[in-house]
Amino acid sequence: MLIFAMTHTTLVLLMVLAPLAQGWYNAVLDFPEQTSIENYVILDPDFSAVREAVTVCSWLKPRHTGHSYGVWFSYQVTQADDNEIGLSDDLKDWDKLFNTNLPITDPVLLKDRWYHYCMTWNYEDLLREVYIDGVLVGSVATTSGRYLGTNGTLVLGQDQDSPGGAFGSSQVFGGKLYELNVLSRRLDADEVKYLYDGGRCAALPSYFMPDAVLRWEDFLVARRSGEVQIVEGSCSKWNMIRGVVDADLLSHLIQFHPF
Repeated sequence: MLIFAMTHTTLVLLMVLAPLAQGWYNAVLDFPEQTSIENYVILDPDFSAVREAVTVCSWLKPRHTGHSYGVWFSYQVTQADDNEIGLSDDLKDWDKLFNTNLPITDPVLLKDRWYHYCMTWNYEDLLREVYIDGVLVGSVATTSGRYLGTNGTLVLGQDQDSPGGAFGSSQVFGGKLYELNVLSRRLDADEVKYLYDGGRCAALPSYFMPDAVLRWEDFLVARRSGEVQIVEGSCSKWNMIRGVVDADLLSHLIQFHPF
């Protein structure tokens, strides 16, 4: 009988390399510049765990589409209600929780560059906060007695006027999404900054995984419609072991041993 003793480092390596083995790492969702209401990703998540607290974080790279904004995250529960969550690439015009917009004028998200976006909320504090590149850019109070609806439909790339449909051609998202995760608690400012500082090429750290209701791989295997594609990103796969091996060794591997 063989007994295997695993060190903490070995366990972490197995955890971070699992997405690589499954093909999840460096896989980017690409929404074409030529927009269409046929281009979307759709799923029906179990959001019972985020009824009282939620964090949505993603890397996004908006494209020029000719529209004023494109909705990249839309979660709706009933025909009667507007989006429970509606997030677009224009924070001034369309960044909503419970159909309440974020009262900010800056920043403007430029096209064709990557941003790290996080929206956090919990019922206890009745406060929604939005971070761009690890910096708090806006906050707004939410109504007492309002919880996040469950058993809804989540669509990437379109705004829903009814669950799973009634998309508007002027609200279609064009661009790229990467490492979109939905967590069942409100992250604090330091945790959001930690995610941003890890860089676009870092996978979700193991510390956050117990809170993950939807992880990036869930979106990659969800039903895609139209011309939405999974494309390879520009990240070195050596980034999967960032924080596990010495930083100088990691830099050497990335520079001299492309992978």
